[in-house]
Amino acid sequence: MTTPQKTLLLFLGCAALLAGSYLTLQNLKETMEAQVTDRLTQAVGHISNESLDVRLGGIYALERIAAGSERDYEPILHILITYVRERAPWKEDGSARQGQLAKPAPDVQAALTVIGRRKHAYKQGETQRLDLRKTDLRGANLSGAHLEGAILSGVHLEGAILHGTNLKEAILREAHLENASLVGARLEKAYLGGARLDGAILRDAHLEDAYASEARLDGADLLGADLTGAFGLTWEQIKTARKDNRTRLPNDLKAQRPSPGSP
Repeated sequence: MTTPQKTLLLFLGCAALLAGSYLTLQNLKETMEAQVTDRLTQAVGHISNESLDVRLGGIYALERIAAGSERDYEPILHILITYVRERAPWKEDGSARQGQLAKPAPDVQAALTVIGRRKHAYKQGETQRLDLRKTDLRGANLSGAHLEGAILSGVHLEGAILHGTNLKEAILREAHLENASLVGARLEKAYLGGARLDGAILRDAHLEDAYASEARLDGADLLGADLTGAFGLTWEQIKTARKDNRTRLPNDLKAQRPSPGSP
């Protein structure tokens, strides 16, 4: 056999090997995708189960799938948001859970925790805002959660724990945050028009350039809070709020500061 013939045979052998490897990888990819689809279908089935333990297992299974599958990330996020909205709607007819110590059901809290610690965020891998408007999340623990840009209009978060929660550019129109703890929370450019923050703890919180027109801050703790550039804020809104020399106020509000002894 001549050298050219040997070279041709070697080339054909390599080509066949590469083709076989490609087909094997394609088959493996299809098998893995089918397995992920099966896991997703099973997890979705679990979150509608009557058993709390099964529902919790389904929620955490969805989190694991989303962490490893970009294809399924957004659909799973949508599933979890829908789950919270359906399981914890705010009921205007007065039939919502009563009491100052009200807390979300364990499965709702689990879904919120998973949403809050997901690997992407709004404008950082996500183009859509989370939509949790008019939900009953009183007493929820959302510490450190990623809720940038979230739509939280009319949400009830009374007594909620939001330490270090990222709420940049979130829409909190007429949201209820009475007595909520927002220590170190990030609320830059958040829309707080008409929000109720009576008694809220906003110590060391960041509210730079937030829209605060008609927001209620009666008795709120603003020690160390940064409200630089906050729009629509008046002395009337914060006259009963706790403030100290670290509380940073908008320049136009500083100019309106009442003189000592004035009513």
